[in-house]
Amino acid sequence: MLTAASKAKAINPSQVVELLKSKLKLNESGTVDVMDNNGQVRYNDKGEPLDVDTLVTEFLTANPHFVAAGPTGSGANGGVGNVAPVGEIDITKLDMNKPGDREKYKTWRKQQYGR
Repeated sequence: MLTAASKAKAINPSQVVELLKSKLKLNESGTVDVMDNNGQVRYNDKGEPLDVDTLVTEFLTANPHFVAAGPTGSGANGGVGNVAPVGEIDITKLDMNKPGDREKYKTWRKQQYGR
């Protein structure tokens, strides 16, 4: 599971493991089963037992704050260097879920407080 969380770019893979380990159970054949909240084995759309990679991916999709931020878009006209001037920014209107707005706030904070 640690490998799956790392491959899926989790910020803290070991924390993801801790949060999901109760969803796993070793079966009689020595393989790992993914369990639902009722203790039943979960299956995918094809009727096959759900694998650990899929469990981790589902969790990270439902909880994107556990995923490391990465570059977005094609890279054209984007990125950290293209932040709007911050002198006239109303910080109460920034969406801190957007990387660009977080960068604007960071720049504003540096200008205001020097840190």
